[in-house]
Amino acid sequence: MSWIKRNLFFLIGTAVAIGLLAVAVVYYLQKEGANNEVKEKLNAAYAELKHINELNPHPGYANSGGSTSKVDNILIGQRQIGEMRAFVGKARAAFVPVPPIPDTPRLSGQEFTAELLRTIDQMRRDARNAGVTLPATNYNFAFDSIVPKVTFTASSLHLLARQLGAIKVINDVLTSAKINGIEGLRRVKVCAEDDATRFPNDYTSQSVQSNEWAVLEPFDLTLRCFSAELAGVMAGLASSPHGIIVKTINIEAVPPAAGGAFGAGGEPQPAAPVAFIPQPMPPPGGGEPGGMDARMRRRYGQAGGMPPPQFAPPPVAFARGPAPANRLPPPVLYEQAVRVTLTLFFVQMDASKGDGPGGKGRRGGPGRRQE
Repeated sequence: MSWIKRNLFFLIGTAVAIGLLAVAVVYYLQKEGANNEVKEKLNAAYAELKHINELNPHPGYANSGGSTSKVDNILIGQRQIGEMRAFVGKARAAFVPVPPIPDTPRLSGQEFTAELLRTIDQMRRDARNAGVTLPATNYNFAFDSIVPKVTFTASSLHLLARQLGAIKVINDVLTSAKINGIEGLRRVKVCAEDDATRFPNDYTSQSVQSNEWAVLEPFDLTLRCFSAELAGVMAGLASSPHGIIVKTINIEAVPPAAGGAFGAGGEPQPAAPVAFIPQPMPPPGGGEPGGMDARMRRRYGQAGGMPPPQFAPPPVAFARGPAPANRLPPPVLYEQAVRVTLTLFFVQMDASKGDGPGGKGRRGGPGRRQE
């Protein structure tokens, strides 16, 4: 005890040192584990860097024929992204959104109904002025279930307004081409007010398609026309600024109408041919057909009773009569009206994707798929 008393401060210092050493050992062991984790991450990063350096092309160098030249491929990649965004901007000019009818940010049911009736009446008058027949006098262009309504859900109005604008674009193309008639037009069911049970001919079985860039809305169209008018329809769709894609086309002949005129389903009838009928002709100098005049009778009479010559009547007269069998060749081609069924897709670019891939999209925008 006397030794402890004499070395009390030494013992206390030794105990404190041992305690601190223990704490240091524990701390070292803990940090050694963290150091090992950091070392593993560093080794992984170094391995990734080595892999990138061995890539061809190199992010900072270009290898050509065994020689290595300094090239900033990262800067080149950024320039290519800029070129792609510029191309997207130019391509967007060919996909101008179809203006909805009416084109107002805040739309009411009464306003839409009034504009719907006005637009349908305008399309009817345009078709009548262009000589385009419609399936019915009061044809509503696939809006039979919408015309009687004046109240709609808030989410339905803008979808219906966009479809009305698209159908107006289609009708303008058809009337400009002056087709014979519209036999059917079908659109996608987009809201609760669309009644496919009562009006099945107004709706297509297809659905709206979308991706990260655009929305594709289908329309089915059946029309009756000739080949020249069909060419005008295809040219009008191709030159439209609204990005209309003809997905499918089916052409079938329209049966000719009984007794119809050429151009309305009938066929032209050839005129009756001309048949030659031989007729007797009078001899030179006058007289009866097949005989002689007075001077020739005196001449042959003085020659000792020689028989006078007889004149054969040449076939010079002609008259119309029935055509001989297989006299005329059969017709090669008669122009007839055809029934054309088209599936169109209106392409609407997503405005939130204007900066290329990786742009910030908006949830619930036009890019969302609708069934």
